[in-house]
Amino acid sequence: MRWDQCFTSLADQRVSLPRFGHSAVAVNSPTANPGESGSDLVVVYGGVGLQAGETAQTALSDVVVLQVDSGTWFSPDILSGSSPGARAFHSAVALGTKVLVFGGHILTFDQQNNRKRRSFYNDIWQLDTVDWQWSLVPVDNGSSPSPPGRDMSCLLWLTDTQLLLFGGRNESGKALQDTWLFDLISNSWQQLKPDGPLPPPRKMHSMVKLGAHQVVLFGGERDSGPLDDLWVLRGWAPGSLEPLRWTHIKMKVSPAPRLGHAMVTVTPAAPPAAAAGAAIEAEANSTADMAAAAAD
Repeated sequence: MRWDQCFTSLADQRVSLPRFGHSAVAVNSPTANPGESGSDLVVVYGGVGLQAGETAQTALSDVVVLQVDSGTWFSPDILSGSSPGARAFHSAVALGTKVLVFGGHILTFDQQNNRKRRSFYNDIWQLDTVDWQWSLVPVDNGSSPSPPGRDMSCLLWLTDTQLLLFGGRNESGKALQDTWLFDLISNSWQQLKPDGPLPPPRKMHSMVKLGAHQVVLFGGERDSGPLDDLWVLRGWAPGSLEPLRWTHIKMKVSPAPRLGHAMVTVTPAAPPAAAAGAAIEAEANSTADMAAAAAD
């Protein structure tokens, strides 16, 4: 295993790349960039950085895109209309040719109290990467309320009709430990109430879907410091025979506590990885695919 540097170029001088607190998702769509050959795209939105001609960092509202095949960055022409505007530390997922963005914050100046304050969001925006147009997703709050505004949370694609949200930081600065399900058919939120213990409150954690029925959560930061714990959520799938429950997977060896990291699923390429997975499975009394992911 090794790292290789990817060399890219700017196809558009309007593109400003340096930033943090942004989102980046991969869109697999041959029609996502008309006029170019079919290619996977990495769509980057928002964050904190320098705008053209500015010397102080501020929240960004731009969309910049990496076309993977050519290794070039470009700035798509976003159609006029409403948009999420500038924000940072939001979360995002890709769904077909669309990018869904949730939450985040923007730093504003409170003139009444003569101080800066963060304004937090709990809205959902959709970016269509075929015509490059933003639209606000109308949320039905009739049967269930929406999650409180937050940043630094994790939003995860579960199925073509479901998204999962966990944790983050609220407007008072406290880390959260709530679990929410968003239904893309009814456009409604449902707060999940898992049985048993819950992961401690956290922000800037990572979360991935593993297999068809498991969600894996690692690390992040609680109010008292960074975390190195590993949790698995099962029982969320429709028709599941398992109870809805978070399970703490206790490992003898784990990465150092951290926050603001990334985690992805990979397919083991060699038998030793599978063997290591089997050993962890026996130790953690988990399933084989969960153990293999933990070993990676």
